[in-house]
Amino acid sequence: MNEFYQELKNKGNSRDAYIVLKNLLNRNIGDVELFVEFSELSFEIAMYPITFEERKQFISDLNTALLMFSENTDIDAYVLNLIKDTQKRIKETYAVICKEEYEFLEKKNQTIVEQNNKLLNELADIFQIMCDVSTQSRFDEKMKIIAEIDGKLEKTMFTETQQVFYEKLTKHYTKMISKKMEELNRLELLEYNKSAVRNINKVLQKFKNRENDYKKSSSLLKPLLTSSFLIFDTSKLFNETMVFYNHVYSLIFQTVDDDLKYQMTEWALSAKEG
Repeated sequence: MNEFYQELKNKGNSRDAYIVLKNLLNRNIGDVELFVEFSELSFEIAMYPITFEERKQFISDLNTALLMFSENTDIDAYVLNLIKDTQKRIKETYAVICKEEYEFLEKKNQTIVEQNNKLLNELADIFQIMCDVSTQSRFDEKMKIIAEIDGKLEKTMFTETQQVFYEKLTKHYTKMISKKMEELNRLELLEYNKSAVRNINKVLQKFKNRENDYKKSSSLLKPLLTSSFLIFDTSKLFNETMVFYNHVYSLIFQTVDDDLKYQMTEWALSAKEG
C-alpha cells in the first residue's frame, strides 16, 4: 500500500487519505486490494458527522468505483462475493443515511412547527393588548413587537392549520390597526383641541384684564397672540373650537387700534406660513 496514504491514515487524516487512495484506485481500477481499502474508507467516512449530502456523495462515489472495478478486474469467487457484498453494503448504508436524514428533518420540522405555534400565540395575545392601547407611543411599541415576531415566523413551513390561523389573524390585525389608528388620531385631535381651548381662553382673559394696554401696544399684543393663540393649526380644530377661536380673534381685532389690525393680519399670515 502507498506509504503516503498510510502516513495520512495513521495521522487520522482520513479526508486527505481518501483523496490519495481514490487517485491510486483510478489509476489501478482493477486492483482488488486498493478497492477493498477504498470501499472500507468510504463506508467509514460516510458515517462521519458531516452533512447528509456529503455522506451520500461518498456512497455515490463508491458505487461508481464499484461499477468501474467490476468491469476492469479479474473476477473469481472471492471477487464476485466482494462485489455482491459491497453492493449490499452500499444499499444498506445509503438507506441508513436517508433514514437519519429523514428523522433529522422531521425533528427539525417539528421544532419549527412548535416555534411557529408559539409565535402565532404571541401574536394573538398582542392582538388583545392592542385593542386596549390608548396612546400613540404604546401603539408604536406594540407594532414594533408585532413586526419582530412576524419576522421570526417560518411561513414556508406553516402547516395547513397554521396558514389558516395566520391569514385569519392578519385579516383581524389589518382591521384593528386601521380602526385603532383612527381612534388614536381622534384622541390626539381631541387633546389638541382641549389644549387650544385652554390657551385661547387664557389669551381672552389676559386681554380683557389689560385691554387698554393691549389694544394700543404692538410689543404687548404680539407676544400674547403669537405664543398662545396663533400657534394652533386651524385645520385641526373642531367646529366648536373654531367658533371660540374666531370669537376671540374678532373681539381682539375689533378692539385694537386700526394700525394694530394690520399687524394682527400679518402675524396671522406669518403663523400659517410657519
